[in-house]
Amino acid sequence: MEITNREVYLKTKNEIQDKHLEISDSEIYQVLIFSNDFRSYTDLVLNFDKPIKNIEFFKEKMKRVLLGEPIQYVLNLATFLDFDFYVDNRVLIPRPETEGLVLLVKSIILENKIKHKVIADVCTG
Repeated sequence: MEITNREVYLKTKNEIQDKHLEISDSEIYQVLIFSNDFRSYTDLVLNFDKPIKNIEFFKEKMKRVLLGEPIQYVLNLATFLDFDFYVDNRVLIPRPETEGLVLLVKSIILENKIKHKVIADVCTG
């Protein structure tokens, strides 16, 4: 008998609660989206009661999440300013604070009509 995305989600959610881990629903959803080759959360919702396409992929990725590995490394994906980047443990995961800083600097550049062709962020971490 095939297991549905909903059943996988509920089982995983219970396991997380039983182990008193702090893993968000969003992380479970992301792994489900990748496990089914969906394009979005909406695709997952529309197919929540259908069988999961790749349960082994889901188990492998969730095992890493349950061990505390960042979801971005597990899925090799981080989004920064609406761009998707491949990430693994050799690179830093883009921070939301950095995204906010970039947007602030961009607005300052536009407001002050700064015409430099290159602006560098050097040695800031």
